Amino acid sequence: MDKINDIWADNDAVVNITELNDPNQPYSCSQWGDEYEDEHYVSGGGPLGHDHDPPLIVSGPNWGMFDMFNTGNASPSNAWIDHTMTVYYKTNNTGYYLANIKFEDMLENCGALCDSNPDIDEDGVSIDDDNCPNDYNPNQGDSDGDEIGDECDDCHNLLGDINDDQVHDILDIVNVVNLILDGGMSSDEFTDCEKGDADLNEDGIANILDVIQLINLILDNRIADSNIIGKADVDFQTIGNDLYINIDSDKDFSGVQLSIMGEFFNIELLNNSHIELSSKSNNGITRMIAYSLLNDSFDGHNATFIVRDAENIDITALDIIISDKNGNSVITTQSMNSDVYQSGPYKFELSSIYPNPFNPATEINFSVPSDSYVRLSVYNVQGQEVDVIHEGFQSSGAHSYTWNASDMSSGVYYVRLVSGNKAKTMKAVLMK
Repeated sequence: MDKINDIWADNDAVVNITELNDPNQPYSCSQWGDEYEDEHYVSGGGPLGHDHDPPLIVSGPNWGMFDMFNTGNASPSNAWIDHTMTVYYKTNNTGYYLANIKFEDMLENCGALCDSNPDIDEDGVSIDDDNCPNDYNPNQGDSDGDEIGDECDDCHNLLGDINDDQVHDILDIVNVVNLILDGGMSSDEFTDCEKGDADLNEDGIANILDVIQLINLILDNRIADSNIIGKADVDFQTIGNDLYINIDSDKDFSGVQLSIMGEFFNIELLNNSHIELSSKSNNGITRMIAYSLLNDSFDGHNATFIVRDAENIDITALDIIISDKNGNSVITTQSMNSDVYQSGPYKFELSSIYPNPFNPATEINFSVPSDSYVRLSVYNVQGQEVDVIHEGFQSSGAHSYTWNASDMSSGVYYVRLVSGNKAKTMKAVLMK
């Protein structure tokens, strides 16, 4: 059979199967596999004397192949099954010439279905070049370039066209906003296709930046603003029972998104009557989108939002995204009553101690949102300060210091970062 396998190995329409049932040799599946490999392959290498892959090996209890092909309580050693899953021919001790004749006869009867590159949907395009191989698609249109013909493409992948009607319009804006308010990429109310189409800037997230870019797309990208990245100060203030969010930007911005832990059903925008505001609370999170359908800017580079009955909100659990008129993110410096706690990606944070446990040195990483005086020190379990790693001025951003504890005894210590009225602590374990 090896010579027959060699001849037909490259024909995708022909498959050789070896059945592993032998009444005189009750081998296990792994033993049969070892038998075949020992006979046909060099250990750890390729085929020995043959340029074909080994035929498919099947195994089953109770003489599976015998039950399928036996005649008069006798089983043929070889059986041919055609494309209709009908036994075409069976015999014992097949010769090379007879085997090839039977294969050729079956392939001829199979016709175009068994061609190496068939046109299975009969649209005039062979399967290798058919972008919609299972459906008749005479025009071969592929408007989104995903190699799936429009006739059978259930997701047109046209960025911004969330309703798949091949048109960018206000309906897409409304749908993208609703998707964001419903949780964005984690929403269960929208399909993967809709989520993919909502992500215009292809950053894996659906947010206000995509909304502004979609509006510009509909407006034929008529943007008078520059591409210089803007910066904005965002200050949070509690007045009575309400949280005021004050935005002061150095350039025009036309979109704002808030995500707040908790359910807050009353969010207002002062002035800026030309700005649309939509919000929704679900699964313990309130999301708000504010934008202009004409991509108009907020008045005077400023905006004030009021979240009613939010005096006890955890500001660190509030996320804000500000978009300029190009759909680019504005870098924010965030503060509470003018006390800066985050600038751009940097928070007041003691981020990591590595390695931990350690011996005798470890690296301590932290960040500060603004230029400030900081103290990085170490305390023992009795609360006594035992070492000062750094004390002095520190510029905003991420920083790293190494603590060498070779003079300390094994045990648990606490690393403490302090700046003004802010402090963070993390446990470190010294093991000698």
